[in-house]
Amino acid sequence: MVGKQLFVLIIAVFSITVDANSNEYCKVQKEKCATTSRIKAACIDNVLPIHRLNFNGLCFQDAPSGVDDSVQCATAFPPDIQIAAT
Repeated sequence: MVGKQLFVLIIAVFSITVDANSNEYCKVQKEKCATTSRIKAACIDNVLPIHRLNFNGLCFQDAPSGVDDSVQCATAFPPDIQIAAT
């Protein structure tokens, strides 16, 4: 019985502390642009951090699938070994 009570308590606490519709999680226009725009920096592409939401950002590295501009209009291309394996 203790296990069930603990499980219910964890769900109740989590639902109270995390509310995605609250104002503190709503992005402002500047944050939306920073999340969706491509920024050239130390990595091939970066997504800027949003410190207010404790989001550290993303750093994309290039690979045969091509995050860089060398592969135009592609979301993903598998490496040659994956093509041969399928």
